[in-house]
Amino acid sequence: MIISAKYFNSEKSVVIITYDTGLIINVPVDMNNFHYQELNRWVKNGGEIEDFESYLIHRQKYAKFTRDEAEDSNIVVLGVEWQVDEKSRDRMNRVIATSARDNAPNTETVTWILADDSERETTVGDLCQVLDAHAYRTQAIFSQYRAWLAGDMSSYFEYVEPE
Repeated sequence: MIISAKYFNSEKSVVIITYDTGLIINVPVDMNNFHYQELNRWVKNGGEIEDFESYLIHRQKYAKFTRDEAEDSNIVVLGVEWQVDEKSRDRMNRVIATSARDNAPNTETVTWILADDSERETTVGDLCQVLDAHAYRTQAIFSQYRAWLAGDMSSYFEYVEPE
């Protein structure tokens, strides 16, 4: 484990020399995308660096967390903000399934609690629109994530909402 390290910066690389093992790591870096604070935080929290690949694996785990967080974040549909975490999507699907079993029209309403805890008379059709919007956003998130994976992973993964 790295107890502490010294960073030497240049325009083309970062050299990390660990005090406990004397390990020298030369990290090629685009200075605009490399995040010293993230690496330093990881080192201080007990991360072990054998080579730059270990750091990229850490970066990828963080990217997966960010990707999943974006997928479960609230979404604005029909002019209001909806919770679309897994539990909320399950609730929506149960209401839609119950309505279908009862042969109820998509215009039947239920009182739905929105992300801000306000109530809204909501149709089954509205819930379908929310789930559809979530599905499209999830596709966009994973498309951006795949593009990030195909790159050098030197920057943070961040989902950017299409306009």
